[in-house]
Amino acid sequence: MKDNITMPGTPMDAKQPRGLYVLFFTELWERYGFYTVQALLILFLTKHFLFSDERAYSIFGAYGALIYATPVIGGYLADKLLGFRHAIFLGGALFIIGYALMAYLGSGVWFYISLSFLICGNGFFKSNVSSLLGRFYAENDIRRDSGFTLFYMGINVGSFLATLFGAVIAIKFGWNIAFGCAALGMLLGMLCFTIGQKHIAHRGDPPNIALLKEKKYLNIPNVYWVYLSTFAAVALMSFLLEFATVVRWGLLLFGMLTIIYVRTYALTRI
Repeated sequence: MKDNITMPGTPMDAKQPRGLYVLFFTELWERYGFYTVQALLILFLTKHFLFSDERAYSIFGAYGALIYATPVIGGYLADKLLGFRHAIFLGGALFIIGYALMAYLGSGVWFYISLSFLICGNGFFKSNVSSLLGRFYAENDIRRDSGFTLFYMGINVGSFLATLFGAVIAIKFGWNIAFGCAALGMLLGMLCFTIGQKHIAHRGDPPNIALLKEKKYLNIPNVYWVYLSTFAAVALMSFLLEFATVVRWGLLLFGMLTIIYVRTYALTRI
């Protein structure tokens, strides 16, 4: 299905597509939650769970590495199966669950699970928002650069708000309120994305609806296999975070496999 792209040379040249503003606010609130956790995580580990500095930084490093590795998988699934919109909805839901669990302040096990939901949510969300934005512009559209500049301003505003208010909220009202605000922010972002669907239209639809619904294994549609695999990934991430030293070797293997896949894919496209 071809995306509905406004071509240059039309009366709309001077205006940005309305979908840009939908994605602007969606990404702004997602980044608010993301950077709230980034800013507070070390203090949360050392002050709430009373972890040693060494263990806290080990978990923080593993979390940071995994959260930037998963978009490779999430982007692939969105491009080949889910479509960008479906992936963003899934990622947003996982983010909300993760922040809500962090606000609950359960046992150590639930803490690792909450971070795992955030890692998987970022995998489906992060790369696909900007990819969806690219569908609003033709390759030579003069609005493209300014549109992406405005979009990245939303990222900066979200991170600024998190840096400015995240720690203050945690100190004044407690950790659970700070992480609860991150969940609320993500909820607002997904509300913006849902309300703005009319401006996104068919952009980012699944590349093959039939493949998405196909029941290839155990009479279960492929889309449900993605959901099941995601929860399995949450369990795996929880294990990796609890035993953070394993992440180093796991990421090394993942990086090597990714490079091999990219090189093989590039050679087959020649």
